[in-house]
Amino acid sequence: MNDYLCKPVDPRQLAEALLCWLPERALTKPAVAGPGAAEAESALISTPTPTSPRARAPVLTPAAAPTPARSEALAGTPAATHPAQPEALSVPAEALHIPGFDLAATRQRLGDDPDLLVSILRHFQHDLTDWPAQFDRARVMAEPKEAVRLAHGLKGAAANVGATRVQAAAVALEAALKAGAAPERVDALLADGLDALQAAQAALQAALPPAPAVATAGAIDLAAARADLAELEHLLRGHRLIREPLLARLRDHLGNQAATAELDPLVAQIQAFDFHQALDTLKRLEEKLSP
Repeated sequence: MNDYLCKPVDPRQLAEALLCWLPERALTKPAVAGPGAAEAESALISTPTPTSPRARAPVLTPAAAPTPARSEALAGTPAATHPAQPEALSVPAEALHIPGFDLAATRQRLGDDPDLLVSILRHFQHDLTDWPAQFDRARVMAEPKEAVRLAHGLKGAAANVGATRVQAAAVALEAALKAGAAPERVDALLADGLDALQAAQAALQAALPPAPAVATAGAIDLAAARADLAELEHLLRGHRLIREPLLARLRDHLGNQAATAELDPLVAQIQAFDFHQALDTLKRLEEKLSP
């Protein structure tokens, strides 16, 4: 390992680290041929050996920081080739204020994408529902390493969404567990963390727009469903964000087709960032829709 980034990852810091360590490559190969051509080409490709982690990384201004559109262009997939479907924004990014959350840095990391902000906040709200029970189980089973892992995970998840009070409580809890603090001290810190987590989830429940409703068996539109699948496959292959309205639209277009049974595992794989398995599931779904 030659470098590292602390979570939550700032896109500008990530870009600086990549620019620091990626090899410098020439845009063109040597025009000459002959015995010295190989040496000349080799000289055009150099691996940097900076004296400090950020020795040659340029300072990125906000205008140069990666954004979703710019990242797509850098990845070699022009946005104009695959236009995104327009989606109504339920909550303007600048209007979303949630008690116990500092969303300024979170918005910046997400490129001021309000849909993405709502998505990660909603995941934070639901993904930690079982955290208290998991932590209790680790303590009952006398598994200190698992308890530390859970506290560390809570700290990272809270930092990622700007849940400052939850993050501070998780930091204190993790430190106490690592130091082998007395059970009474751990109990007090855990109570503070659970109170902060409960307050954060209640604040999210009050502030976030309702999740897209899951459509029940409606009219089947196979042409529209195939178009949804094509868009979904493009996003998966590009490791792009899959927005909830697209999945809700696909479910609605499938109606009560037998292929709908594949949607639940597909959604779970997408939420787990298991894009390889998600593409396999997508292929099975497409095959079931084939005439």
